[in-house]
Amino acid sequence: MAYVVDQARDADEKYCRSSVTFQGAPFPFDRVCGVSDTFRKTLQPGTNIVATGRGTKYGLFVSDLEKAK
Repeated sequence: MAYVVDQARDADEKYCRSSVTFQGAPFPFDRVCGVSDTFRKTLQPGTNIVATGRGTKYGLFVSDLEKAK
C-alpha cells in the first residue's frame, strides 16, 4: 500500500513509540509503531512511502516500510 507521511515521531507515546503517521488513512490504520530511528529520521511530511505486509479484513499488518521510488 502506498501512503504519504504526515509525521515521523520519536516522541515517547504510551502505546505507539517511534511512530510514522499517514495522511488520509482512517484511524486506527493511520500509523505504524516501532519504526527504526535510522529510517524515521529520513522522512519528512509529504514523503511517499510503501508499506508491505499481511493484509486481512481488519487492515494491513505492516512488516516493512520503504520510500517510494
